[in-house]
Amino acid sequence: MIGTSRTITVSTAGVYTVTVTGIGGCTGTASKTVTTQNPVVSTTTVAACDSFVWNNSTYHASGVYTFAAGLGVNHCDSTATLNLTINPSYNDTQVVAACQQYTWIDGNTYTQSGYYVFYSSTLAGCD
Repeated sequence: MIGTSRTITVSTAGVYTVTVTGIGGCTGTASKTVTTQNPVVSTTTVAACDSFVWNNSTYHASGVYTFAAGLGVNHCDSTATLNLTINPSYNDTQVVAACQQYTWIDGNTYTQSGYYVFYSSTLAGCD
């Protein structure tokens, strides 16, 4: 058996001992301690307005996104999961023709022509 190698695959941590019997009945043993490392797994939940940047990517739609981070500190694959809710903001343009004055959604009464802007937030807090 000199010069012969064997591969043994294990899936759990522990101490493994292999006994080999060679020509002429001689035996030899070898022990190996095997440790396992867990991959790094993270989950983040986010609510954002219109878009969200995560791991150098911009997302415009709600969904569950996974990022494979590659080999971590212990050479285990690591993944990150993003639970994303995108809340839209709204823009609305109104063209109004009025005689003498107009009371707008902002509560102000306007007596001159012009371009007026009113900012508000949605229920989700988006401007």
